[in-house]
Amino acid sequence: MKLTDLMEATAPKPFQFKHLPKFLEAAKKLIQEIEQNRSEFDSTSGEYRPSNPKAAALAQEARKKWRDMEDREIWIIALVTQCEVESSNFSQREENLKYTAKRLREVFPNISKEKAKELANDGPEAIAKHIYGNKNGNEGGDDGWLYRGRGWIQLTGKENYANASDRLFGDTTLVDNPDLAADDDYINQIAVDYFENRVIGKADPFDVSAVTSKINAAKEGLGRRKNKFDVAVAQYKKEAAA
Repeated sequence: MKLTDLMEATAPKPFQFKHLPKFLEAAKKLIQEIEQNRSEFDSTSGEYRPSNPKAAALAQEARKKWRDMEDREIWIIALVTQCEVESSNFSQREENLKYTAKRLREVFPNISKEKAKELANDGPEAIAKHIYGNKNGNEGGDDGWLYRGRGWIQLTGKENYANASDRLFGDTTLVDNPDLAADDDYINQIAVDYFENRVIGKADPFDVSAVTSKINAAKEGLGRRKNKFDVAVAQYKKEAAA
């Protein structure tokens, strides 16, 4: 696990020197917890089999792609539980942008009260254009709406669509047809690809906070993500011991 990931998970903001002892203690505790969890988890004892059919299909796609990966099953658990939160238990294939003005400011606190009211009244397309217009490779205009979050991983931004499309298909399929990111034929491949390129090797799978930061910079729903991960790990251990 990299120090930058550890700092993301534990450092107070803004960081001040007076907080250093607490930071070091929290860092030490986190590392000890990760090491203990890793020692108690046997990746060779079986396969993680979620009960949700869509989650199971995602797990199977990852297992096929990561056939020879070290720590494969714990990474599959990390992938599935993150996607579970991102997609509201695999029920939502497209980002829900139906915000009230109050909720909009909770999620995007830099938006003024007046602007939040205006955007909430104008609806999802206006919200997407405003919050994503010039981010992640978007170039203003309709890009924020065209490349809004889709799929189990909520792929967002023209650059991310282009990168995923190039890696998976060697062309601009997803840029030209962004709705395909939510299609059954591609949705699992995209989630696995994103996780493989943006998360694995950049965080420890047992550090849910660090993993979440690679998926959702604001770490929305971190408590739910941790709970789902812990439940899935416990389920795997129980089945492996049976």
